[in-house]
Amino acid sequence: MLCRDLHRMLSELQAIVGEPNATNKETVLITYSRDASLVDALKPEYVVRPQTAEQVSSIVRLANDTHTPVIAAGGRCGMGGACLPLKRGIVLDMTGVNHVSVNENNMTATVGAGCTWGNLLYELKRRGFKPGFRGPYSGHSATVGGSVSSNSVGIASAKWGQAPQGVTSLKVILPDGAILETGSRINPNARPFNRFNCTADLTGLFCGDHSLLGVKYEVTLRIYPYPEAVEYCCFGFSTIEDAAGAFYQIQKLAIAEDMTMVCDKASIKGVIEEMADLFPDIESLFVVILEEPSAEIALAKQKLCQSIAQKYNGKDLGDMFPKMYWDSKFEMITPLFKYGMWNATCHCLETYRIPEIVYDLKKTFKKYKTEEKGLFALMCAMPTLNNTVSFVGHVYAKEDDEKALELVKTMWDEKKTEIWKYGGVPYWTGIAWYPYLEMTSEFRETLTRIKKALDPHCILNPGAFGIEY
Repeated sequence: MLCRDLHRMLSELQAIVGEPNATNKETVLITYSRDASLVDALKPEYVVRPQTAEQVSSIVRLANDTHTPVIAAGGRCGMGGACLPLKRGIVLDMTGVNHVSVNENNMTATVGAGCTWGNLLYELKRRGFKPGFRGPYSGHSATVGGSVSSNSVGIASAKWGQAPQGVTSLKVILPDGAILETGSRINPNARPFNRFNCTADLTGLFCGDHSLLGVKYEVTLRIYPYPEAVEYCCFGFSTIEDAAGAFYQIQKLAIAEDMTMVCDKASIKGVIEEMADLFPDIESLFVVILEEPSAEIALAKQKLCQSIAQKYNGKDLGDMFPKMYWDSKFEMITPLFKYGMWNATCHCLETYRIPEIVYDLKKTFKKYKTEEKGLFALMCAMPTLNNTVSFVGHVYAKEDDEKALELVKTMWDEKKTEIWKYGGVPYWTGIAWYPYLEMTSEFRETLTRIKKALDPHCILNPGAFGIEY
């Protein structure tokens, strides 16, 4: 950083956003050095909470002039340290940018990057709409900009894909302070209604970038009519092979709004103990959510799902569990915190490989004697579109149990290397994952060249993905 006068820098930041919205108080800095993960990170030097694009632009220009690192943060509920500073500097708390504007004519919602998914769903529902992707499972805290920055998988990914796939346009502040609009806004006379137009898809450039290339200020998403009918399915299977076979057949048809598989008996017991006790012969289960414009269509699709499950020896477990799942949405993971914390190893995997990876992971659990040590291990899979799942294999440990935490960290350091080797691809990463991302040299060099062109002083999230200069 060229400017070493910390007091003067704070004064300049406060002049941009107002004194209450910029600070270097120690207690605040400590808070912004943590997210929901086990990752240790540096404290920033400043925390700034802008509200307008012009304020973000002015902050970034000041940071560029003084070579001060900047990283954007949303709800800070991620599990990989993606929003934590590697080089101190300024954390931009984007949660003050939380507006929602709905255009019913062109079926889009333009949303501040700091708007939570919970707030967006509320605002859309009261107008009779829904987004496609509904947010990750921490949606009461997770922000729209954070999810797009992390390529999130979550609620309704089965039908609508990952967070960026519903995006039509972004408003991004570049490292020099310029304000860029993408998608159909390449035409200043057009509204942000369409992503793919007459030239390169610059929207995609800023998706999944962890604010490496630009600070997302505004996101425009496609919206859809709120459903008139919802039906539910839950099927249990005595083998993971049958469960994965039925799951994939339904996923391929792209008829489900959402699906989730709980991959083994121990996971079922940990998630919903009553289900494991009621059906002791069930090894794996999955739920299916069907949202449709009419009950007739929803019931027809439910019947199709039932026939597919039956072909794979599935047992119909009723609708209690899927109703609980769908009604609670963002509360589903909260009860799991009774088991402690976990390291993030969620990764994209080809659906047909679920049984192979389940068996592989069980070997790892056995090697580290997780069950003998009383640690809860969860395996589940959430589909995205028609051929991919987010595969989850978490082992939980209490934060005050140093031995258990160390075991979990050691196990997952090993597992992250294995995931990359067997062809899994993480989507949300951060400090916890960066050392394990052995990208091809061609990809890394191309990304670095783009970064250098946009950010010659490397002020935006320096060190992310191992890129710094």
